[in-house]
Amino acid sequence: MEGKVVKNEQSSGIETGESIVANLKPQQAELGTQASGVDLEVLAAGVRLLRLKLERMGATECAHRKALINLALAEREARAGNQVRAVAHLKQAGKSTLDVATKMGISVVSDAVRGPSRL
Repeated sequence: MEGKVVKNEQSSGIETGESIVANLKPQQAELGTQASGVDLEVLAAGVRLLRLKLERMGATECAHRKALINLALAEREARAGNQVRAVAHLKQAGKSTLDVATKMGISVVSDAVRGPSRL
């Protein structure tokens, strides 16, 4: 199953979603990049994991809802192949959202925001 993204909307928890990152080709999992920049399939999978985690935490404040909307938009743009728009939406999701991604071990999300110079 190497190199495939698991698309199971009915997963019982984020822990099962971790297989998305584990099933990536080794060079993608390690670097999260391709020669042209961020691997958008990997980015979309990482953003999806982050969005699901934040949804389960509950979005009660306006800032949380805005972050969820921007994550959904970033995922959509990454799947459409638009890296510039995906990164713009990730930036609008906010620093605390990116901190959660880092704590979850989804470094491709924060790496995409920091840009190619830090990948």
